[in-house]
Amino acid sequence: MRTPSTTGLPTRRAVVTGLTTTAVLAVTGCSPDGDLPDLPGLDDEQLDPDPDLVLVRRVSRDEQGVLDLVSATRKTHRELRATLAGTAAGHRAHLELVRVADGEPPRPRRTPKVAEQPGRALEDVVRAERMLAGRHARSALEADSGRLARAIASMSAAAAQQGSVLGTSAGEEP
Repeated sequence: MRTPSTTGLPTRRAVVTGLTTTAVLAVTGCSPDGDLPDLPGLDDEQLDPDPDLVLVRRVSRDEQGVLDLVSATRKTHRELRATLAGTAAGHRAHLELVRVADGEPPRPRRTPKVAEQPGRALEDVVRAERMLAGRHARSALEADSGRLARAIASMSAAAAQQGSVLGTSAGEEP
């Protein structure tokens, strides 16, 4: 068991957890009534995706792929439905955000294969979230638009946080 800090300062883990939780709540639009808040600076007129259209579509496909895995896992394993509900909602919000830039819904994909054991299925979702965080981080660096880069970077942070939180649910050490 860890002992509390004797210096009175917050631990690195507490600071990182607080910052990433705040970012996730802001990006995924958590509100009491479940509606997404307006995201300043990301309306159709201000977010001109022309130089970044290929990037936007790639980000959209990546988000859709992980949402497909999360949805298939929730459908296959009843016991994971509640655990993955917020994750699914976050990915849907991200897809709506990139649809503002793209204007087209992502193409349908094949249903991903889900592991038979719930623990293994959750580990697969954790792995997918972490891979998505890395892909989004690289994509944010490629964006020509600063607003788009910030939006994708926020999506990366959200995926990283999901990977961390779900990893703890899957039995990993925090």
